[in-house]
Amino acid sequence: MEFEQIPSSDEEKIDIMNKAALAFSIRGLSIPPDETTYRYIESEFKKFFNEKAKKCDIDVLVTTETPDIKVTNTDIKTAKGVTPSTSAKVKSLKHIVFGLDYNILLFHYDDKEDKINFLNTIFYGKRRTGDKGLTLDLINEEENRIEVLQRYNKKKKDFFGNEAIEACLLKCDKEVPLQGLLTVGNPPDQWKVTYPKTVLKKFEEERKKGENLEHKAFVIYKKK
Repeated sequence: MEFEQIPSSDEEKIDIMNKAALAFSIRGLSIPPDETTYRYIESEFKKFFNEKAKKCDIDVLVTTETPDIKVTNTDIKTAKGVTPSTSAKVKSLKHIVFGLDYNILLFHYDDKEDKINFLNTIFYGKRRTGDKGLTLDLINEEENRIEVLQRYNKKKKDFFGNEAIEACLLKCDKEVPLQGLLTVGNPPDQWKVTYPKTVLKKFEEERKKGENLEHKAFVIYKKK
């Protein structure tokens, strides 16, 4: 897989990152003894992407902060199991309605002995990282948004105050929420995000339409 394109936009940088994620997923990994699997995957992908990015004249800044990859505003997540889930830094009700401040690149894997096999690699544009159930209710019940948010807040044990609900309502008047694809767990001890893969089917083809990638979500790699 060639990495020769010099990017002229943020979209093209994300495309190059996703191309690197595809090559990385196909290759798989062998994990050394005493390595923590998820940290090893993250570390190895950052190195791999950095290597490929240099050929495209991209200066990749990877950090231990969120998001990991600043140049594409993307946080790397790794998860295993039938229904993959990870922790997430959800700071406000706006994040649950309108998505996080960054994209997510998810490596869903299985590990046997010392071998890591990738099952799915998925890109979630930041506008698709809201809560699936809440965003669908807000879209479908446009005239009753305040009731929708109050109902959601009650389910979360009144974690969000009235000010947060009012701020979301004001933003909804200016910007219609997009359907989120994640399921956000309960606060406040640990925000947990679940990635339901089946929701992605109708989004896989949307990648070809050339819209803003921050509004998209699609499968980069799926094990055959």
